[in-house]
Amino acid sequence: MTSTSGYDHGGRLRRLYIHTIGAEEVMAPLGVSSKLNADWDFLCYLRKIGYQHAEAWIEKNYDQIGKTSSCDIETVFL
Repeated sequence: MTSTSGYDHGGRLRRLYIHTIGAEEVMAPLGVSSKLNADWDFLCYLRKIGYQHAEAWIEKNYDQIGKTSSCDIETVFL
């Protein structure tokens, strides 16, 4: 059965909300070699960036959790 809310397989599927936390402005400039960089200071830097972006995302999107997606999959990934 297809409706405006998508395919629900006769009501047996549950709605899935998609969220992403990204730091593209920080990650994009890093070279391919960064994927192999296990330097402790670099890992601590990545952790710090992750926490900062996660906190900002929560402040902006907390009210959407469990209600709607904060990421448009088609726009971001396709």
